[in-house]
Amino acid sequence: MDMKQQGTGAGQAQEPTINAGNEPKDPQDVALFVQTLLQQVQDKFQTMSDQILNRIDEMGGRIDELEHNLNELMQQAGVQQPIDDAGSSVHSSTNPTAADNQDVKK
Repeated sequence: MDMKQQGTGAGQAQEPTINAGNEPKDPQDVALFVQTLLQQVQDKFQTMSDQILNRIDEMGGRIDELEHNLNELMQQAGVQQPIDDAGSSVHSSTNPTAADNQDVKK
């Protein structure tokens, strides 16, 4: 089983190569191997996290655009009240309420 580690910078020392017949016996080599491996895992995790967050942001933008387009279509068709950002219909009352009528009568 070959588990060769490669450096990412030009100034780094050569990392140890570990395979079935050549296991590091020096504690410093083991520590360097583990440190390098953990750094690589952390870098991959960060990259994947960034990709996931970017995709979530893109999906949010697409949902906002879709919501806007649906509102326009519903208004053109006169089918229903527009939907606000929270997903509930917006009540823009053109008819005065009973309370409004009482104020007018006074």
